[in-house]
Amino acid sequence: MRKGIIEKFTRFYNGDKTVVFYDQEIEHRDRMLMVLEMKMNDIAITDLDVYKKVKKTFNISYPMVLQDITVVERIIANNLNPTGDPQKTFIRYFIAEGIKKAIQIAEKEQDAKAMALALNTLGKHFLTDKEDLVKPDWEKIIPFVPVITSDPSIIGIELPEDFDEKREKFRQKFEQDFKNFVRKISITAEDIKEIDENED
Repeated sequence: MRKGIIEKFTRFYNGDKTVVFYDQEIEHRDRMLMVLEMKMNDIAITDLDVYKKVKKTFNISYPMVLQDITVVERIIANNLNPTGDPQKTFIRYFIAEGIKKAIQIAEKEQDAKAMALALNTLGKHFLTDKEDLVKPDWEKIIPFVPVITSDPSIIGIELPEDFDEKREKFRQKFEQDFKNFVRKISITAEDIKEIDENED
């Protein structure tokens, strides 16, 4: 299926009167309009039933009808929720429409229990028993940029007034011990013994 005809059909379906279909595209357009009409009239119609009805008017294979159905369902989904996943959006729409049909039947049969069950299912399907999740305005979020600092006061630690004097005193006291420790653990090039690969 060519991408051009799909884009044209989508614009045409959304009311763009400037769309022009070439002679070789008209049949495809009419075929998808037929599939769309069937889907809108009976959301639960099976792909095979769609194919059987389309086959009476157009000389087309089953895989090609499946492609048309996919396009039509995506168009419906995009109109319902342009930012959502098309397949999931259509399935949610299908479920909601099915529940509405069940409510109509329950009302006609005056079956209050069945109607209450259908309404409860519809409510859970749209999570009406939970708080709405409001997406944040990402453009207004200012990212945190950490700044490295040696000032302990930023975490609530207050240094004594004579801190610098005490630090210098301890530095002088333990400086030699630190140097001796570094000297002991340091490995110089002379300390490394070359190992012969043939040596056991």
